[in-house]
Amino acid sequence: MAFWGMCSDLVLDLGDICETVSVVTVREEESFESCVVAELDQGVRLGVLEIGQGRRIKVKNHSIKGWISHKDRRLGQPLVTKVQPQLDSFLDDFNVGGDYEVMSNAMLRAAEAVHSMVISALPVGTQIKIVEIGTDNKRHAKVATPELGQEGWISLASNTGDVLVGTTMRLTICC
Repeated sequence: MAFWGMCSDLVLDLGDICETVSVVTVREEESFESCVVAELDQGVRLGVLEIGQGRRIKVKNHSIKGWISHKDRRLGQPLVTKVQPQLDSFLDDFNVGGDYEVMSNAMLRAAEAVHSMVISALPVGTQIKIVEIGTDNKRHAKVATPELGQEGWISLASNTGDVLVGTTMRLTICC
């Protein structure tokens, strides 16, 4: 059994991976009157365990399990989006300690959460070294910028699958 999100091409099934696109409340049971387990920030990945009534789905990640709404009650806006398998495969290629290059302007942030304080903007071509891969979302990485002497969190890819960071390309020209 699948449900349709805000967009007609968004279908989540049991076992799919979704990602929060807004702050989401996790409850113990499907009912809106049940106890709140947690509030999840934008960008948290969750596995779909069960499809409930209306806009409710049961989800889990490494530390949380419970029921959420897949879209906002008042505005009908999606609260989660499906993570595409090919994006997950691409993200598996990033390694802690690896050297990479910013391919699209990126915000260097103080914490993994996308709404955390901005440290600086990293222009295209900035060299980075991955220090840590995000725990809630492997699209996020803690990086060091050797040229700028800064450390913080960036997105390796957008939630729509656009690549923001790639392998470093160095050319040596011999005369």
